[in-house]
Amino acid sequence: MEKRKKQFGDKKDAYLVRDLGPMHNIMNNLMGERTENEAIVHIEVELDKINAYLNEKNKNTEDHSQRYTLFHAILAAFAVTLNNRRKMNFFVRNKKYFERKEITFSYIAKKEKSDGGFESVIIQRYKTESEKSPLRQMHDKTCKEVGEMRKNEDSGSGTDKAIQGFLKLPSPILKLFFVVLRFLDKHGWVPSVLHKLIPYYSTVFVANLGSIGFSCDYHHLINFGTNSIFIVIGEKYKKHFFNDDGTFSRISEILPICLTIDERIADGVYYANTIRMIKYLMDNPELLDIPANQKIDFPDFNRRSKQ
Repeated sequence: MEKRKKQFGDKKDAYLVRDLGPMHNIMNNLMGERTENEAIVHIEVELDKINAYLNEKNKNTEDHSQRYTLFHAILAAFAVTLNNRRKMNFFVRNKKYFERKEITFSYIAKKEKSDGGFESVIIQRYKTESEKSPLRQMHDKTCKEVGEMRKNEDSGSGTDKAIQGFLKLPSPILKLFFVVLRFLDKHGWVPSVLHKLIPYYSTVFVANLGSIGFSCDYHHLINFGTNSIFIVIGEKYKKHFFNDDGTFSRISEILPICLTIDERIADGVYYANTIRMIKYLMDNPELLDIPANQKIDFPDFNRRSKQ
C-alpha cells in the first residue's frame, strides 16, 4: 500500500481519514459502536472455473500439504479487492475514521479436526508491493504457518505463546491488564508488540467452516480492536440453474460466503461493487496470478450499479 508522510492524528497502525463527506461524519457521531452497526452480506460463488483453475495448478503437485486450495484463492481474491477498494480497509476508532497501513488476515488453524484438537491463531500480511502474485503469497504463507503448527503443537504461534504467558499472571493483575488494554485500544495506543499478536486488529477475520463440513450465516464483530470485516466460508453444495423460459440449464457447485461488515465504513453501492469485484476475481482466477505490484484492469462495476 502507498506509504504517506505522517501527519497529526495518524497512528502507528493507520492514517486518519481526512477526506470524508459531511454525512459520514454526522452519522458516525449518531450511531453506536461496531457491534451496533453490523451489516450482513451473503454471496454465492460458482466454483466451476476456480475448480478447473486449481486442478490445473495442482496437477504436478504430489505433496497434498503444498497444493493450492480454494481457501488460498478466497484469501487472494479478498486481498486484491481490499487493495483496490480503499474504504474496505477503514475502521472506526473513538468516533474517528482510520485507514490501515497494511492488509492483514487472521484465522484459526487446527492440528486435527476433533473436539480437543490443538488450534492456533494465524495472522498473515498481504504485501501489496511484492512481485509475488496474491495467490502465491496466500499459498506460501498459509502452508508455512499451518505446516509448522501441525509439526509441533507445543510451539504454537506468537499469539498462542502470548496468551499462554498472560494466563499465568495472578488474577488481579490479569484483570488490571485488560482494563489498561481496553483504554489503550480506545485511543490507538496499544504497543506494536501486542498489536501484531491480537487477531482483532486484522483487516479480515476468516472462519473456514466449510473445511469441517459446517455452514453458518453470521458471525458477530466485537468492539475491541479494529476488525471491521468477518468472513464465514460455508460448506459447498450443488445448485440447479434454469433459463429464463424455465428450462433446465446446468448444475454448478456453489460456495456460500457470509460477510459481517461494519456498515459505518462505506455505503451500500460501495459494498455492492466490492462484492462484484470479489465474484469477478473468483470467476476469472487467472487474475490472481498477476504480481501484487501490478495493476489489474477491472470492468466498470458502477455501470452495473446503475442498471
